[in-house]
Amino acid sequence: EDIVLTEKVIYCLTAPYLENGKWQASKLYEYNIDSETTKNINLGNITLARSLTYSKAKGLYVNVLPTFSYKWFEEYNNGLWVNEYGGIYHYVDGELKMIFENNEGVFYSTFTQNGKLYATNTYGEVYVIDDKGSKVLIDGLFNVKKYMFFI
Repeated sequence: EDIVLTEKVIYCLTAPYLENGKWQASKLYEYNIDSETTKNINLGNITLARSLTYSKAKGLYVNVLPTFSYKWFEEYNNGLWVNEYGGIYHYVDGELKMIFENNEGVFYSTFTQNGKLYATNTYGEVYVIDDKGSKVLIDGLFNVKKYMFFI
């Protein structure tokens, strides 16, 4: 699903897949380039991790879509939508900690050079996120591309 290369580590995120009506969760791996070892990072309750963001100053972030049940696919037209665990998680001290909850799910996020974190959810809303919370900058661009760039 996504890959991030740092000076000493490669983070690799696998896509979830549906098997016999149940989601098999995304997996996140950390490969240490120096020691040539691979570590599986526990994603806990996260099933549908979407993408990764990395900042040299702040570390690794995992962008997560809400967990959908198989029933959601069967009853899509009836509006059943299971919203759990969507948002952005920060990987700190071997643990994932939610820093931004968004039950529409964070599709992608990126840092600017001054360290501000921006994210877009699956409805095309663009947020800026900092220590004080989050703020919607753009509301409802339904066809936002995956990648956001700031110059």
